[in-house]
Amino acid sequence: MATYLESKPGFIGLPQNFLRAVGLGIFTKLVQRPEPPKLLIRKSRRVALARSAVHILPATISIILIYINLSGRFIGSELEGPQGKDSLKMALLQVAAKLQELLVVGSMGTIIFHIIRQRLFSNDGIPLGLLVSGWSFSQLSYFYSGEFWSGVLSLFQPPSGRLRSLALVLLLLLSGILALMAGPAAAIIMIPRIMDLPVGGRTENDLWPSILDGSYLADYDCSTPDKQLYDPACPSSNFLPLH
Repeated sequence: MATYLESKPGFIGLPQNFLRAVGLGIFTKLVQRPEPPKLLIRKSRRVALARSAVHILPATISIILIYINLSGRFIGSELEGPQGKDSLKMALLQVAAKLQELLVVGSMGTIIFHIIRQRLFSNDGIPLGLLVSGWSFSQLSYFYSGEFWSGVLSLFQPPSGRLRSLALVLLLLLSGILALMAGPAAAIIMIPRIMDLPVGGRTENDLWPSILDGSYLADYDCSTPDKQLYDPACPSSNFLPLH
């Protein structure tokens, strides 16, 4: 068997692996050099880190979005940016949520294909019905198809290890659930929600009395324009800011 020597990946090699990992391999053609013969397996921590961008990117975005939601940030009456363009901003946020969904699905697919490659190199092998599971796991119909169940039943036949086979089946099921939930979950944590802001010190009975008569304002001094507009005890207070 022929053996090829390969030098350590330089500055050009790392960006190429990064771009391929995030699905932008077409841009590697801009810095393409004559390729040496391919190696079946190689060890490089830097290349492994560059290929891990397909996992790091969606995980980082999810962590940031979860932190923003848990911290309870108040945006205001409109989203940041040009005024009166909230419909366009919400549409862009929906597109961003879809991109996050694709990143999550791509990350899970990369993990599945990594497990499949490991089984192909080992004595366990992989059933043909599961060979394309890295592409099909995001489709609900795949999990009740004949190919999937025939592959699952074949996994537990000798000489396959039962524990590793069970781990692969659980990984596929978990990946399918995450693929179905990634889109709605990304939209929920990314698109702002309209909520009531708890302000003021009045009670509900003060604001909406069951009986409205002269005694309602008996203890209030709303005789001057300043108090009428700026005293929270007066019914017309904060009219100008609200207007």
